[in-house]
Amino acid sequence: MRQGDTLLVTSQRERVWWRNFRGGAVVSVRLAGAEREAFAEVVEEDAGVAAGLAVYLGANPQAAKFFGVPVDEAGKLDPEGVARAATERVIVKLKLSSRQ
Repeated sequence: MRQGDTLLVTSQRERVWWRNFRGGAVVSVRLAGAEREAFAEVVEEDAGVAAGLAVYLGANPQAAKFFGVPVDEAGKLDPEGVARAATERVIVKLKLSSRQ
């Protein structure tokens, strides 16, 4: 998911690829067909992951079912469901460089 110059990516904690970004790392991403430089960092603590998931799922409510997060009739995410999903996930934040 993209918010301005930040990309949010989620992964299951049991996977290992995201561990390469602990402590931060400069990466190259292909975005809209163009190579972009970004700084990647991992959010692992449950509260931070829950906050990131709330943003992610708020922008993509159709994905809530995939994460096992209930959504009420008004489209509001269940906070306990988000907190539960956060225990199984991490968030990788990619901050795009202003250089292209």
